[in-house]
Amino acid sequence: MLKLNNIEVTYLNVIRVLHGVSLTVEDGAIIALLGANGAGKSTTLKAISGLLHVEEGEVTDGSIEWNGVRIDNKNAEQIGKLGIIQALEGRHIFEHLTTEENLMVGAHNRSDRHNIKNDLEMVYDYFPRLKELRKNTAGYLSGGEQQRVALARALIVNPYVMLLDEPLSNLDAKLREQMRFEIKELQKKTKVTIIYVTHDQAEAMAMSDEIIVMNKGEIQQIGRPEEIYENPANKFIANFIGLTNFIPCKISEDRKFLIPKESKDNRIEYTVSERYQEEVTLCIRLEDITLQLFGKGDLNGEVLRATFLGSLVDYLIKVGDINVRVQSKDRKFFTGDEVSLVFDRERILLY
Repeated sequence: MLKLNNIEVTYLNVIRVLHGVSLTVEDGAIIALLGANGAGKSTTLKAISGLLHVEEGEVTDGSIEWNGVRIDNKNAEQIGKLGIIQALEGRHIFEHLTTEENLMVGAHNRSDRHNIKNDLEMVYDYFPRLKELRKNTAGYLSGGEQQRVALARALIVNPYVMLLDEPLSNLDAKLREQMRFEIKELQKKTKVTIIYVTHDQAEAMAMSDEIIVMNKGEIQQIGRPEEIYENPANKFIANFIGLTNFIPCKISEDRKFLIPKESKDNRIEYTVSERYQEEVTLCIRLEDITLQLFGKGDLNGEVLRATFLGSLVDYLIKVGDINVRVQSKDRKFFTGDEVSLVFDRERILLY
């Protein structure tokens, strides 16, 4: 088990990057560190791997423990020998070496080198294509094949924990999607713990058992993918994860209606608890609104745009002085149509 206990990270003794980060990673899990650029995701990974010192950073408060042993005072080599390995992006493999020579470089980082040949075969079982390409120069491999080499090179060390810092960011969209599932299947076979840094929400949702959402060096929420998506802890997460409408509203005196501030002729029947004051922000996902004929729903408006996206249509609806987006499989409305919006009451969030 890996534990981060209220850690703070500072660079150059001045710039504080992480602020009280605490998390527990269970053995055999895939954990995604998700956030925008500058959120502190990669710094968290470097703190775990011992690579902070390369960039004149250090853990200035708190501690990091691996199976009860403190490791934030160890360097990358010492942490690597404990079985915590950072896998590089495919573009950082040794391009002048063959596929197999790259794997052997990883093998030389092992403390036990007696079973390298067997483990090389084990890695080839996980990546059959690499066995076919074992004599090929790595620099001539495709992006996906290079990424497989990078993963295989980390696996041949027999790690307990593998750290991945946006490993698929250099691949095209279709290959990225394919590699997501390959990594997840690989983890199921090897049972290795994976901590995965990404800014790609779909990647985090598809791959991880648990997502840790970060912003400005702090953890905003920890939870299963469906929990993060369906019950975001705050407006930042609701906005960052998925596509969401934010509608400022006033609460009616009897607390039975939400009245959009920019569309006072409309109101949404919704009983509001006493915990909220006079004004709230209503948040609702695009797919949780349905369109009906004018006058048959909660809010009335006009279709400003209907964009065909293949499996669904993305509508932009003008409601008073605000615009509301809706994504629907229903294709019967067009630009200029007057429509009504019906909100799924179970999916309304208030902040």
